[in-house]
Amino acid sequence: MDVGQGEACTRRNLNVLVTTHNPATLDGLTREQWEGVVLCFWDREKKASRLVPLLELPRADVLLERGHLGDLVTRRVLEQHLMPGFEESQKLVCALSRRLRGGQPHRGRAGRRLADLLANTVRSCVETANPWIITPASEDILYDLSELLRLCDVYAREMAVQSIGLSDTAIIEEARRPKGKYNQPGDQVHIWTRDLGLKAHEPDAEPEPLLS
Repeated sequence: MDVGQGEACTRRNLNVLVTTHNPATLDGLTREQWEGVVLCFWDREKKASRLVPLLELPRADVLLERGHLGDLVTRRVLEQHLMPGFEESQKLVCALSRRLRGGQPHRGRAGRRLADLLANTVRSCVETANPWIITPASEDILYDLSELLRLCDVYAREMAVQSIGLSDTAIIEEARRPKGKYNQPGDQVHIWTRDLGLKAHEPDAEPEPLLS
């Protein structure tokens, strides 16, 4: 519906029902028209179709700041806000952000529980698309989701208990990869860093590492 048609409906006090899956049509809606958008989706838990007003979605204000409505549908971002437990998953995101940003350590039981929760949540996302849908950046992406699961498991079971964060876990695992794949006599794999904790996990110890 274009602007002229919308104004005509307002003048004549008409209610118009339009159904569409077209992203271009959804992109053309104004912010005022968002108030009349109702989403129809299949609720897997209740095994029934549901109607939910767009602006009543959890964190709808954050959602609509992420792009045009049609684009959000195409990228399946909107679908994430319809997932069961979406609000709880956002609390997990906030907790992880507080832990991970700035290289904060993962000490104690709380850190280990959080690492386990991350690994279990990522596994649930990959296997059931709940509570999040993990979408590769490209169809040609070489990174296998099974490798993502393995990385999260290593982090939760081995690294978090040593106060090693997820980013450093990825570095350590990337250093282990060529060592395990090639492992030829004379070949050495080092991690180039001044971080003593990270350096301690390199596959081959450097005789005189630069750590100061």
